Amino acid sequence: MNPFQWVLLLMSFPILYLQSFKVRHADFDTRFRSLQKACRNLLKAMGIELEVIISPKINVNEAYYLVSNHQGTFDPILIMAASPFTHSFISKKENLKIPVVKTWGKLIEFITFDRSNFEQNVAMLRQATRTLKEGRSLLIFPEGTRSRGEALLPFKEKALSPAYFAKRGIVPLSLKNAYTLDKLGFKQHKITLTYHEPIAYAALSEMSYLECSDVLSKIIASV
Repeated sequence: MNPFQWVLLLMSFPILYLQSFKVRHADFDTRFRSLQKACRNLLKAMGIELEVIISPKINVNEAYYLVSNHQGTFDPILIMAASPFTHSFISKKENLKIPVVKTWGKLIEFITFDRSNFEQNVAMLRQATRTLKEGRSLLIFPEGTRSRGEALLPFKEKALSPAYFAKRGIVPLSLKNAYTLDKLGFKQHKITLTYHEPIAYAALSEMSYLECSDVLSKIIASV
């Protein structure tokens, strides 16, 4: 991003923090839509154009496990702005050290994990399964960290387990050129976000985690 875009981003933090107080007692959908509107306004003010492609086979009233590649710092903002349905996120515990992220993370009910703590990771997967069973979509970046480019990093196969345990379909997401936003002063290319056709649980149940990971990687990389 250029310096002007960085200034706008930093200026948005106190505004977002104040907005959180207006919806902290609202229902989940209202909290999500409030943050989504703020993300859309921020992208518009920064002059960032995002093309969104959504498979017509997605049922916005159904709960899905959303599996996305992770190219850059701003991926959650891009996905929030574009999402056709409400959902929560699985996020690294370190992200909650950022004040505004911590505030909104709680409001849209982030499920956090600590990569260095096996027991906490197991608890995270159980909580993710419960969330899906309760009928709320959930997004995860199974690479575990930013790729900082177009090439996909290996998926953490166990990260796919909540979809199996909750018997929910998976929607693969493809971010393209999102990593360019992390480059200071770099004029970003056209950024696209594709919501692919869902993979139904009936199809998932016929695959191992490794096979599913391979299928998802190919779909996400196909854009």
